[in-house]
Amino acid sequence: MPLIKRYANRKLYDTESKRYITLDGIAEMIRQQQEVTVIDHETGEDITALTQAQIIFEQERKLRSGIPHAVFTNLIQTGSDTLSQVWRALISPDELKKAVNAEIEKRVQVLMQTGQLGDEDGIRMLDLLLASPPEPEAAKSDRAAPLSGLEKLIKQHAPSQEQLEQLTKQVEALTAEVERLTKLKLPRLPKPPTKK
Repeated sequence: MPLIKRYANRKLYDTESKRYITLDGIAEMIRQQQEVTVIDHETGEDITALTQAQIIFEQERKLRSGIPHAVFTNLIQTGSDTLSQVWRALISPDELKKAVNAEIEKRVQVLMQTGQLGDEDGIRMLDLLLASPPEPEAAKSDRAAPLSGLEKLIKQHAPSQEQLEQLTKQVEALTAEVERLTKLKLPRLPKPPTKK
């Protein structure tokens, strides 16, 4: 994964190819499906999203025809709510679910590794939280009704309210279980004797 460092003079340095690079060069890397990370050299802060926004701005400035000014004005006026709605529309429910599941698994693994959660309890918790819930009857009946093109597009790309509620319940269940287990003062099991 290419790592780009931005210096105080705003120059961008590709640490992989060991050369300076332009925003257009980073845009080309992204078009080639490379996962580019950009960090501020002094602070170590990840500024990938800011750099991507600059790339979009530069491309818009060069083309002078792409996105209407009203879209940018609306994004600025409505703030982060609109941006989060756009984000949710761009990420499929499956990708969102994978990301949430990966985060749940990572956190449970850390709890197991630090001894705050036993292996057996951790595995049981993962089984409960990562299991696919049965499909609600409402979702089955939705498939029977014909949808317009826009409705199909929205349905394919935006998570449903039920999916968001299920994910929220899974996270709440995980949090409650972790809190319950951390309150328990479980005795540590003795380590097995090592063979000499």
